[in-house]
Amino acid sequence: MKNIRTCHPVDIENPLVKSMLEYMSRVGRETKGGIMSKPKTTARVIVTYQCNRSCPGCCNTHENSVRKIEDIQELLKYKEIVITGGEPMLIKKDVIRLLLLLRSRGFAGKIYMYTAFFEDDTYSDILLDRLNGITFTIHAEATENDIVVFKQLSNIIATKSHLNSRLFIDSRIWDRFQESQRRFSMWSEVRKLEWKDECKPAEHEELAEFLL
Repeated sequence: MKNIRTCHPVDIENPLVKSMLEYMSRVGRETKGGIMSKPKTTARVIVTYQCNRSCPGCCNTHENSVRKIEDIQELLKYKEIVITGGEPMLIKKDVIRLLLLLRSRGFAGKIYMYTAFFEDDTYSDILLDRLNGITFTIHAEATENDIVVFKQLSNIIATKSHLNSRLFIDSRIWDRFQESQRRFSMWSEVRKLEWKDECKPAEHEELAEFLL
């Protein structure tokens, strides 16, 4: 007579079970054709879906397709963290608290931020001082006020020698900035941005959601 094995129900809410399931899921994502892919060293973290723009084809509006992080400890394993949105500058006080918390938990890697919005105030200054780098994007829908903000931010960037600063300008409006070439020298890197319908994270990056 054969032995018959019975399956017992698994409590998926059990912390240990949840941890094991997440580990198995992560291994599955990192394994391609039976070969482990390179580990993700950078976390591109969506901290908010709030945004002051409605850019066609925005990559960061599909909440269900993004891995959700609930414990900040999960971010400590990365070498770099890139804060994005939405528009993180709309919740800059919360972003500052996140930076302070990461450092207090021992995160020693670099922290960057992607933004397309800026206001010259005390909190913006505090935020820039605590970041290792910033990428400022000027979209095709930029208004005259956006150009004024770009000039203002360029002058501030010039005073932040510690900051790795990248300026991305949509190629469709590149010509509007020809007279601003002098300010380009204030940035670490200036790039003409070609808009893509699909923007996948780089091989070393993992896109995740940690809402503030």
